[in-house]
Amino acid sequence: MAAGIGVLNGSGEAKLDDQSVVNTFVKADEVEVTGGSTAALVIESPASITLPTFRENTFNDNNHVMVPANQTMTLTGNHYGNIEVKENATLHFNNQEIFVKHIKTKQGAMIDFLQPAEVMVKGKMEIDKENDFNLSGEAVVIYLKDKLEVKENSNVKGVVYTKKKIETKGQSAAQPTNMTGMFISLEEIKSDKWTNWNWSQECFFTPPPSNLLSSAPIPPQKWTCSSNG
Repeated sequence: MAAGIGVLNGSGEAKLDDQSVVNTFVKADEVEVTGGSTAALVIESPASITLPTFRENTFNDNNHVMVPANQTMTLTGNHYGNIEVKENATLHFNNQEIFVKHIKTKQGAMIDFLQPAEVMVKGKMEIDKENDFNLSGEAVVIYLKDKLEVKENSNVKGVVYTKKKIETKGQSAAQPTNMTGMFISLEEIKSDKWTNWNWSQECFFTPPPSNLLSSAPIPPQKWTCSSNG
């Protein structure tokens, strides 16, 4: 599996534990590789890249949504409170811009997207065991003010940009957790127990050119994404 992990915070830490595999690089102020995990290249200095402006969710929506166990629901709006997807339930998002307070799932749940989307989450995103998140591979960017937690034997695809931690855990070599895309933490990435990190070029950040005249207008920062890569 090929992926790179970078932590931008000057005192940030990346932890790989219990058979986590990174076949490219891990770059952070402090890197810890234990429990049979491997990283092709360890660079102990903060990652240094240009990031787009973080998109905050400044709304205080209280229209909470719960998808009952074994049911399917499609949401077409763009403002929600807490969203919970129960056991073996499926939630489809069908909007290009979505503001959510908190996302939480139960075992066997699926969250998918019917079109490319940016999702601004005011709190945490908690993905339970045996979940699929954006398995269809739409160009999805998640802005998280709080942490991302992904439990055993789950699959997550997309770009995740969080101000807090990213924590993952797999179940076994035969049932790992797979993280495919780009995952950016301003604080800490903790990869625990059989997590595979997979690089994807579906979404990449295009910074403004550095050779502009001082009087020239600065073009907007943006993600460039292609769906179903």
